[in-house]
Amino acid sequence: MNMYTFSNPYLEELAANLRARPIPWEGYQRAGLISEVDLKKIKAVDGNNRGRRLQVVQEDGIGYAELTLGLMQKTKRIDIQQYVLVLAGDLISEVDGWVNVLLSLQENNSDLPYSPLLKLLFQDVWLAYLCRHLKSDDESVTLLAAKVLAFVLSADPNPPIDVMRSFLEYAANLNASRDTVHQDLAVQAYSGVLKSDEVRLLFWEIEKCPTNLIVALKKNNGGVQLQYNILLVIWLLSFQPSLAREVNKKYDVVLLLSDILKSAIKEKITRVALAIFRNLIKNAPEENLLAMLVARVLDLTNNLAKRKWSDTEIIEDLQFINEELTCNFEQLTTFDEYTSEVESGHLSWTPPHRNMDFWGQNAVRFAEYDNSLLKQLTNLLKSSNDALVLAVAAHDLGQYLKYVPDGRSVLQNLGAKERIMELMGHPDSDVRYEALSAVQVFMTHAWQE
Repeated sequence: MNMYTFSNPYLEELAANLRARPIPWEGYQRAGLISEVDLKKIKAVDGNNRGRRLQVVQEDGIGYAELTLGLMQKTKRIDIQQYVLVLAGDLISEVDGWVNVLLSLQENNSDLPYSPLLKLLFQDVWLAYLCRHLKSDDESVTLLAAKVLAFVLSADPNPPIDVMRSFLEYAANLNASRDTVHQDLAVQAYSGVLKSDEVRLLFWEIEKCPTNLIVALKKNNGGVQLQYNILLVIWLLSFQPSLAREVNKKYDVVLLLSDILKSAIKEKITRVALAIFRNLIKNAPEENLLAMLVARVLDLTNNLAKRKWSDTEIIEDLQFINEELTCNFEQLTTFDEYTSEVESGHLSWTPPHRNMDFWGQNAVRFAEYDNSLLKQLTNLLKSSNDALVLAVAAHDLGQYLKYVPDGRSVLQNLGAKERIMELMGHPDSDVRYEALSAVQVFMTHAWQE
């Protein structure tokens, strides 16, 4: 059987209805829509005798590959398109190795003497047939074609990059749909094709692919199964080191996964979320360990470790994550923790912000790396809509200036002073208070316009 599995109740019901619908094949043959050979092949596999169908297709796999793909190419009738797409999906799922028969049409072989010429003239012509259906006006044809194409691409050890790009872009648009059936189809398709670093990097390069995926995870409108399928995709991506380095910086997945783990009821959700954490630590420790410590993942995993788990992978991953975080926690300085919090963009009243010793010891370090921390705090003041983030950022810039008076020109050039003065009129009382306090520090040091 094909190793890639696909389960979508809507498509399964649709396929069942289409299988039961009678099609006037003899009339289509008389009208010239299909050939006599096509008719014989269809009649040989039509009906509910699965054993008979398996035997027929195993004996003539190439013939049925040519039949299904040929009809996809030449027919304009939606009922025939639907039929052959359902048939192709059934044969891929039921007939061991038939998807490889489809792939073999790319090669020069004795069964298809014209295949070398076809390969030169129409590279991956059979995949092009399927891609053509992805633009069909009939949704059932579109979705069925997407499913078949996902199966074929998942089985191809070297999928054509142009076809893969088109398919990933299509799936990203499907993932953005409000319809959870569409989202589920897209996410399961991703799970099938994201097997190599090349495809994972291509997925990441098409920005709407990861963006729409994370948006769907945050909304979580599709229940536990869709959430699980999305997490599986993130897990696949986390095997690629460069993506493991970037994913939290771009999408705050550490906090997102932490929230999911806190509320997870099903063990499978816990298992895959922890597996993602494990990969992020193994493949990009410098980028993710600090973020996990700031997000209190160590406290979370310590609590999870106290529960009884039937899944040994959960136990092993918890042990690995706890050991790594504990080791790094012992080496973590307060300034490291503060820096990671600012970089995450999720400011809160953690201990360093109101600790005078922290500011006395570390304020001068805010100018390191071309004023990186000052720039990040100023950007948060300008871009965030979170009152807590605004209050903490205004407070911290005021504290910095209190201990480093010479830094006022840097803050002024960054636009921090102007923005803090604007925040004195913010509707939130804490933001107004911290902004006013910071302005008072500016005035104390005679900050000139």
